[in-house]
Parts: sequence; C-alpha cells; structure tokens
Amino acid sequence: MSNTTTIKVGESAKTIMLSEGKALVLTGAPGTSGVAYLLDQALGGTNSLRSWTVGAGALAAIGPYENTQKIHITCSAGSIAATVKEAVLTISATPAPTAPGQPAKPVLTAMAGAVSLAWTPGAAGSTATTGNIWTDINGNVTQLTANPQVITAPAGTPYTGTVTTLNAQGAGLASVQADAVTPTAAPATLRTFETFDVAGNNTNTFNRVAVAELGRASLIIRSPASNTAQIALGYRDADNLNNPNPDFSAPVLINPGEEMFSDNDQMQYYARQNAATAVTGQFVEVERVITL
Repeated sequence: MSNTTTIKVGESAKTIMLSEGKALVLTGAPGTSGVAYLLDQALGGTNSLRSWTVGAGALAAIGPYENTQKIHITCSAGSIAATVKEAVLTISATPAPTAPGQPAKPVLTAMAGAVSLAWTPGAAGSTATTGNIWTDINGNVTQLTANPQVITAPAGTPYTGTVTTLNAQGAGLASVQADAVTPTAAPATLRTFETFDVAGNNTNTFNRVAVAELGRASLIIRSPASNTAQIALGYRDADNLNNPNPDFSAPVLINPGEEMFSDNDQMQYYARQNAATAVTGQFVEVERVITL
C-alpha cells in the first residue's frame, strides 16, 4: 500500500514521516525544482543529516531505514509527488569482535638454566594484536618481546608451555604445548680479584702477576685509569714454563684504563712498567674466572 502527498510551488514545505521499512519516492513535474532533507531527530529535527535535489522525473528511492525518519521537502518551482511505499529492509549485522587466532606450536631449545623460545603469533582477529605471552607448565607468565626469547627455567626438570596472542578483545586460543626440553645446569664458576703493585718495576725488573690454567681459568688483566704509565706484560707459554725469564721481546702493552683478556690459555704473566724510570703508584688488577 502506498500513500502520495503533493508539494506545490508557493505552498509551505512539508515533512513526511517515513516509517521503518518503508521507502519514499519523489517525482518532480516538468520544470520542478526542490530539495528534500533527512532531519536529525537527535537535534529536534532542526538539522539535516543528508539532502537530495529534486528536479523533473523520479529520484531513486529514499530509504528504507531501521527506524522512523522525517523527510522535509521544499518546492521552489513546479510540483513534487512524494509517495511512501512498502520496501524490503535489509539489515546488515555487525560482525561480533573476535580475539586473535591460535599461535603455531612453539619450539624450545634447552640452555644452561634457561630455554630459548621460538614462536609465531596468532592471526590478529577483528583488531590488531597487542602482545603475546608465554605461560609455562608451572603457570608462570612471561611477556614475549623477542623472537627467539631466552626464558629462565630450572635445570634438570622437563620444561614446556604455550604461547597466547592478545588483542583488544582479550586472549586468543593458546597454542599447542611445546615439546618439553630439560635445561642443563649452569657451569659453576669462581671469580677472584687481586691487585699487584708494579710501581717499582721498570724495564729491568718484573713481578709475576697471574697464571691461567689451561681449559679452566680465564683472566682479565687491567691497568686502572688512575695509572699514568703504560704497563708491559711478559709471559711464558706452555712449552717454556721453566724458563727463568719471561718473554718481553713482544710484550702485551696495556694503557691506563685498558684491559687484556686471556681465554683459557696456559700462560704465566709478568708485569712491569714500559718505561726506563719507575713511576710510583702503578699497579695492575687481575680478575680470574675459574670453571669448577
């Protein structure tokens, strides 16, 4: 069933109530000029949300809408036939927001007192992801910020867990549990720290300051920044340990504030100042890291 209202030039503008699910067809006579306005009812119907210019002939149907609307029509020339008729209202449902997808099965690699976790996040869902978390077999949660990421884990105990991706809607489905791995024990180490005075040692005298034991100890020999003289390190290698004099033909030279590393070499080190005249207050620091 349809209902037609005619608006003519010189008449007052008319407001058509367009019920939910109905459409409005505006048809102008030859020479017609007018405007139709969709009124903003939230503002009392005094402002338009949209407008249509009406001329000769029929406009495309206005509507249908989900709720009753007001269409305000003015005619400045000719006449406009406004016909309200039945229409089919199709309402598109807004998809429900969704959490992220399920991450791939993570991969663990055992380390000393830790594991290395390689992971792939789940799909974003209806909004962008905001993070990923690791939940281990003990219920501990870790924010994932690197890939792979090192996570502390008890040595000697099988360790596993899952990865979950997050977005504004919350947490997605947790990944399949990673294959368990067993972290190894961290190697035990002993660190010692000594200082040796070389203030009286010039190019003609020297003191033994350190011995590195093959495969067990690493040495760090430093010349403190407070020194003013260059320190020379002589040494004896594994094949020449019984030589009464260290080799200073090619010494290791350390400037004030610098350090020298000896990584598990079986050497004896001797220090002296690299100067003809001794400078007071000079010394070296020796830090020894021993694998037990």
